[in-house]
Order: sequence, then structure tokens, then C-alpha cells
Amino acid sequence: MTSLRSPLLALLCIVAAAFALRVRGLNHQVPQWTYWDGYVLKSQTEYLRGELKPDGPDRTLGYYPYLSAAVAASLPAIQTERPGDGSALLAEARAPWMRPRLASLLLSLFAIVGAWGIARHFVRPGYALVAAALTATSLLHITYSTAQRPHGAASGMAALGVWAALYLRNTGGRRGVLVAALGAALAISALQSGFAVLVSFALAWWLRRERAPLGRELLWLAVAAVVLLVALRIAYPFHFDDRAGGGTAMESDGRTLTLAGHTIHLSKLTGRGFWILGGSFALFDPALTLLAVGGALAGLVRMLRAREEAARERRRDAWVVLGYAIPYLLVFGVYDLTFERFGLPMIPLLAVAAACAMERVADLAVRLFASTPARVAGATLVLALPSAAAGKLGTLRSEPDTYELAA
Repeated sequence: MTSLRSPLLALLCIVAAAFALRVRGLNHQVPQWTYWDGYVLKSQTEYLRGELKPDGPDRTLGYYPYLSAAVAASLPAIQTERPGDGSALLAEARAPWMRPRLASLLLSLFAIVGAWGIARHFVRPGYALVAAALTATSLLHITYSTAQRPHGAASGMAALGVWAALYLRNTGGRRGVLVAALGAALAISALQSGFAVLVSFALAWWLRRERAPLGRELLWLAVAAVVLLVALRIAYPFHFDDRAGGGTAMESDGRTLTLAGHTIHLSKLTGRGFWILGGSFALFDPALTLLAVGGALAGLVRMLRAREEAARERRRDAWVVLGYAIPYLLVFGVYDLTFERFGLPMIPLLAVAAACAMERVADLAVRLFASTPARVAGATLVLALPSAAAGKLGTLRSEPDTYELAA
């Protein structure tokens, strides 16, 4: 327990620092600059709080699952202006948007915890903390995790879901299946893309270390299925209740495919999304992206060449992680209308790959120069630039924008 206490304390400090980087300027550009899907969480939050009573089906209530809205609805009113400073009207107009933004921020912080948990299966404890810090300072993650959209929450819950699947892979048994089912349920409840975690769940169960009699295993899987069905019923009420924006889950007219209210243009499946996602990673987080590519390539070579049992176990863990990453990247990479924010769930996994690269480079530096401080210096240099950029972004967001100055 003592050996785990220090890393947990360090992780808590990283999460606190990440919160500070994200909360500064949280009220930027609202209510003067909003977007259609931003109304979804706002409307869902008001619906859960009883402030919105639709007369009929409302599309905004059935566009996203309800995890983010449920958290937002439970938050108290958020005051972003000082009483008596002449901003009462602005504060009143901002209030409905602040709960969804804070909920997105809080749920996105679990991406840091998930990155740490996943990394512990591939690197030493110190570099697992580096993976957490890389996630905490990701400019792409900071930029979009504070919007009134569910993608920040999706990144946090997906990371927890993959970590839970790794727990099943290495633990097995009733507890492993239940933990993995709860992790997958959270991912599904955050955003529709969370269904990709089920691939990790399936691979984790197939590659699990510990096995029980088949009858008992099937019973545990049945319990996991019940957990997932309950999560579906709670998080997707619009598929069961027309008053909450119910409608056809899937329909197509030959040119478009509508999935739970999301329209997919079949003529836009040409692969441009790969360039959008890759460009987003490189533009927002160049150091993280470069290290992640190097770490992934080095890890691939290492897994193919290694023959010892420990390496084979690590390879099975890697398949569980890839079970989520590959389907996710394929779906959004093929689609031309992919957006930058769709890359958020990949940030914790990129951070894990980057931490693997940093561990290898640092070990090489120690062998060449016999200098243990090289590890600390390398991690500090890699984290310095994104931390500075994140701080600058917070400063800019906290300043009055053009609309406020004009008013």
C-alpha cells in the first residue's frame, strides 16, 4: 500500500494541475458564440432539472447519451462574475451553459487517470505518471474538453473502459468481468463512439489469464450484459421514450445513413478523416504525436521480436488497447466530415505510447552518459512546451472577447 501511495498522490497533483489549466477562462465565448450541438447538453441538462418541458419529440434531447447531462444537472449554479460588477445580465445569460461546460471538464479529467492506469501495464510507475502528465497538458484535450459537448467526457470514460478491460485480461473471474462491464457502460453512456470499448472487452475476455468453468464464465457474461443493458436504458432514454426525442435508431435513404440522429453521408467515406485526425494531433500536440509514433513503432518491433513470457503478456495487453483504438480510428478516419474534437479519446493512448518512447530514450541516455537526472530533464523538456501553451490559452480565454468589449 505504501508503494502505491506516492504515485497516487503524484497522480492527484497532476489531475489538480490539469483542472487548473482547464478551468481558467471556462466561460469564454458564452453565450455570444455557441453551436448547434452545444444546445444538446444545455437542453438535456434543463430537461433533467425539470426546467424544460417539451410538448413533443425534441431532437436536441435525443442526440447524445445522458451521462454528461446527468452530471451537469447535479451541479450547483456557477457564478462567473463578481456580484455588483455590472455583469448581472451577462452572468444570467451564461449560467445555463456553465453547468455543461464544468461537467465536461470534470469527466474529461478521468482521461488522465485512465492514461496512468493503462500505462502501468507497459512502463514503469514513474513513466505511467509521465503518460498522465502528457494527457493533462495536451493542448487538443484542453481546447475541446471544456466545450459544452460530450467529447471530453467520452475521452475520460473510454480511457477508464480500456483500463477496466485490461483489468479483466489480467485478473479474470467475476470481479474482472464486472469491472470491465462497468467501464464499458461508462464509455457507452458518455458518447455513441464508446461502443468501440466493447471490442476491448471481448478481446480481454478471450485473452484473460485466469479461467473458470465455462458455465460460471457464461453466468458472469450474462451479468455483464445486464449491466450494459441497464446503462443503455438509462443513458439513451430517447430510444424508449418519445418525449425525450425518441425516433428511429437507424434508417437510410441510399445516400445517407442516420444512426441515433447522426446523419452519415455515404459519399463522404473516402478516408479524409485520417488526414484530419493526424493533422489535429500534429498541430495541437507535435511533441506528443512524434513521441507516440516513435513509441508505437518501437513497441511493435519489440513485441514481434520478443519471445519471453513477460513480453507475450504485454503483447496481449497491447491487443486489448488496440481493440479499442483500431476500430475507432478506422470509423472516423474513413469519414471525410470528421472533426478535430473526435481525436480526444485517442489522447490518453497517444500519451501511453509517448511514455513508452520516453522510457526507452531515457534508459539509453542513462547507459550512454551514466546520468539518472537525464530522465527527469527529458520529461521536463517534453512537458514544458505544452504546459506553456496551455497556460497561454487559459490567459487568452480569461480575457474579454470582442463581443464583450463592444458591449
